[in-house]
Amino acid sequence: MHRDRGGPVASTVDALNQRETMADDLTSRIGPEGSPLHRIKATKEEKLAIQQVLAGKQYAPQIRLRGYLAIGRVPSNELITEENIVQALRPEDSLGCLHLTARRIPFLDIEIPLAAVSKELARGTDANPERLAIKLAQFANRWDSLRARPRLTDGSVYQFIELVGELAERTATRRRVEKRPRNAKKRKNPFGPLIKFVIRLAKESEMRSRLSAVKVVAALHRARIMDIEEQLGTDTDFTAALGHVWKKAVLDVEGMGIEGKTSEFEQWATTLRDLPFNREETQSTFEAWNRDASRFPPSTQPILKNLLGIAPAGVGYLELTVDQSAAVQTTQLASILLQLWDARDEGPKAREAFAQLQSVLEGFFGIRLGGTVGDVENYNPRIHEMSYGDKKTATVKLLRPWVELSHHGRADIIVRAVVKSQT
Repeated sequence: MHRDRGGPVASTVDALNQRETMADDLTSRIGPEGSPLHRIKATKEEKLAIQQVLAGKQYAPQIRLRGYLAIGRVPSNELITEENIVQALRPEDSLGCLHLTARRIPFLDIEIPLAAVSKELARGTDANPERLAIKLAQFANRWDSLRARPRLTDGSVYQFIELVGELAERTATRRRVEKRPRNAKKRKNPFGPLIKFVIRLAKESEMRSRLSAVKVVAALHRARIMDIEEQLGTDTDFTAALGHVWKKAVLDVEGMGIEGKTSEFEQWATTLRDLPFNREETQSTFEAWNRDASRFPPSTQPILKNLLGIAPAGVGYLELTVDQSAAVQTTQLASILLQLWDARDEGPKAREAFAQLQSVLEGFFGIRLGGTVGDVENYNPRIHEMSYGDKKTATVKLLRPWVELSHHGRADIIVRAVVKSQT
């Protein structure tokens, strides 16, 4: 936003109403829709007079919106619509006035102006994405400087993070085709402070915002807009906040896989793999998921192997089926395995018999025990069965392992684990 140092503004409502030239002067100083927004420099009394005129609704909504912003006043909620913002303001001015167009209901809501900017970008605006990112960084800095920081609505957080990601992609594209002279001044990177703000927002936000933040971090690093690994090595607060988001994101993605949301699971698991953070822990997590593939439905299990680069080759087990009409032998073998597991502590011979049968069943038939007794897990009806008389809870404690059959690169549950409620 530029500061206007034009002529004087009428100081009273009467003067503005009586003299059409003054009204025309106000319109010209506000500027037409879509033009650069200039800040009107005026006294407090003059701004009050202008504000009263704008409240009279004699101007179009878009001009009234521009008028309020030009004098640094908060527009009425009726003017803050996506349509008005798109028509009245350039993307640079929309982001530069976020602190004025935010709704307070009671949380801070900036979803509408952010969505308006995203719409303008989708239409192919020629706005410089780095300049837009600077405007967002200025808002973040303004928000950080407040003593009592208002909470942003969940929709605002998600829209903010998505817009940062979109600007990052456009910046990367612009830099690839842009030819800068060697002696050009090194540009300030607005994405450094922005990504720290994004991660802090995502830390306390809902799942879609957490995953979007992870996607943005990975994209910034992949596009070489900033070195995330270097940032992690120098900023302990950022590292801790990203670690918090990563842990929650891993649980979010695991839940998608267990629920059989294959496309979402593959998309976000791949994003986690590409994240330049906790790479070894992410790999270990994928390996653990694959080891306990029976927790996941058959539609998800091939994705687990793809994440680890395991080819979906056939397994050299003797053919057994889990079809209800032809699964008697499989169920009987599973029952014998569980009986010997129950009796394994009755003496050396019992332990030896259990170990031998466990080895034979896993090696030749792909039948094995799953889960660790005593572990507390999220309840999964695919692998858990509540103990007699116990009520189902969100988390349960494993009392007896489940039995699974691995065949043709997938794992099916033969006997579910016995669990008890955990509060």
